[in-house]
Amino acid sequence: MRSRAWATLALAALAACAAPPPAPGREGFARAPVLLIGLDGFEWNGVLPLLREGKLPAIASLLRRGAYGTLETFPGRVSPALWTSIGTGKDVDKHGIYDFLKQQKPPVFYASTDRKTKAFWNILSERGRSVDTVGWFVTHPVEPVNGVMVAQTNTRENRQSKRTLKGALLPGIAEQVFPPEREAEIFATVEEVERDLDGIVRERLETSSEHPPERLRAIVDASAWAYRADTIYERIATRLAMAGAPDVLAVYFGSTDVLAHRFWPTARPRSFPGRLFAGPTGRRIGPRMAPGTIGNGLFGGAYWRALEPQGADGWAVRVLHRTYQGADAAVGRLIAAMPKESTVILVSDHGFRPWGHEDGPDAFFLAAGTNIRAAGGPAPERLTRSDLRRVGSILDVTPTLLALVGIPVGLDMDGRALEGVLTPLPGTERPAPIATHDTAEWLAARTGAAPAADTGDDENERLEQLRALGYIK
Repeated sequence: MRSRAWATLALAALAACAAPPPAPGREGFARAPVLLIGLDGFEWNGVLPLLREGKLPAIASLLRRGAYGTLETFPGRVSPALWTSIGTGKDVDKHGIYDFLKQQKPPVFYASTDRKTKAFWNILSERGRSVDTVGWFVTHPVEPVNGVMVAQTNTRENRQSKRTLKGALLPGIAEQVFPPEREAEIFATVEEVERDLDGIVRERLETSSEHPPERLRAIVDASAWAYRADTIYERIATRLAMAGAPDVLAVYFGSTDVLAHRFWPTARPRSFPGRLFAGPTGRRIGPRMAPGTIGNGLFGGAYWRALEPQGADGWAVRVLHRTYQGADAAVGRLIAAMPKESTVILVSDHGFRPWGHEDGPDAFFLAAGTNIRAAGGPAPERLTRSDLRRVGSILDVTPTLLALVGIPVGLDMDGRALEGVLTPLPGTERPAPIATHDTAEWLAARTGAAPAADTGDDENERLEQLRALGYIK
């Protein structure tokens, strides 16, 4: 049964659609499907060494024909705030999603109903574009869209399984899938991944001749959920694309961030004299390099060379390698499922350094396909950090997406379309900006909407997972 919150939002969407939008596909740019892939914590210095070894073929192919660089992000902000800024083009104070948890007791996760402005899926839907969104941060409860929405569900649900954590689709919780009649299909994919999970984890974390060092077994066991979530989202998104690609297909993957948090402390931390830092369990486990003394990120420069591929430390590095390779393979499969003329955008919310990302290292950006200007730089295997330029901000992603599908940018957005990346279609004009996409009716409905009620009385595994990654205490 649909909740009152869903019904309220549905009425808001219908009201907003009452004014006829411009005809789709007539303004500004050629109409080509857009595949937007979010890679949490994806770091250029993790990409570059693997490109040199030819181990990221999908990303290498995009680099040869696309535009790339870094995006400015916000120091001290966490994933829900950053991904909502990416999805709205607005700063945190405008969209209202500040953290994982609200500042209240008992702890309550931010919900989609707490967002104070439209996201790209609202704007596209109301303008007649089709949009499928899979696994994006702070999308539970799902909203009515012109397409399919699969939430990344954060609740206080008490789960016994150690596999249902961040990014989980949890049976028995309402409003995780829109439209609701697609729930059975979506949860069939979840069950399929559960059956395959042991093999997926072995592929990423070990091989038939290579097993996790005993001292890292607990971290291995605590990391399976990240691969589970990414595999669920990839399979759902791939099937949506193959069934008939929407105007925009957006999917989020989180393992590149989670595995960096988990395995960096095991990868020869003594190589970097400096302050002691806490490992995944909060235990002080070794020296941490002072911020700014490398400047090359988690996998770059001196840090990369210090990681010797042998013993327990080398095994942890190989896990990080395979996580990036797994992300590249997922990107390749999604591209193969989309129409050939599709525009592909890869973006992260922040980069990564040996000590984490609290200082806000620049995010990853790569785009290729229809209406994207090729950078024409060195071959991927010869690309270096000095070849990268800051092309904009994470706030520019949604305005750029709107430009690609011929929808006006809102002047109240803090970001702007990445003009240096886009190639306009000759003989057409970009639609003029409008004051805002946030109608009075939509805002009024948001004020009256309430998030779906949490279930379960005990503190859930999701909170424990956030503590383990150091996001909350």
